[in-house]
Amino acid sequence: MDADVYNQGEIIEFYLINEGSEKLTCANTPPSFGIYRQLNYSWEFLTEQVETVAPGFSHLEPGESTRVRRIITTNWTHGRYKIVSDCGISREFELRGIKR
Repeated sequence: MDADVYNQGEIIEFYLINEGSEKLTCANTPPSFGIYRQLNYSWEFLTEQVETVAPGFSHLEPGESTRVRRIITTNWTHGRYKIVSDCGISREFELRGIKR
């Protein structure tokens, strides 16, 4: 992700890179991601990135990254969202509605 604010309808590309010096442990092989939307003061689970994963630990070595994933936001409602990986890392972003 290269921004914290996107417009409704944009395609968001993201990946996880281990910038630390220790290996990062993830719960699935390959690592998986879930999408959440903020409603009032809680987070609602929307969907998991659809990809076949096997339960069982995997690791990202220092400097290693996941493949690029894409989210299409065409039918999403404006508001705050977050992407949560099964590696314990999350990233929040805002989606603005299209002005007509």
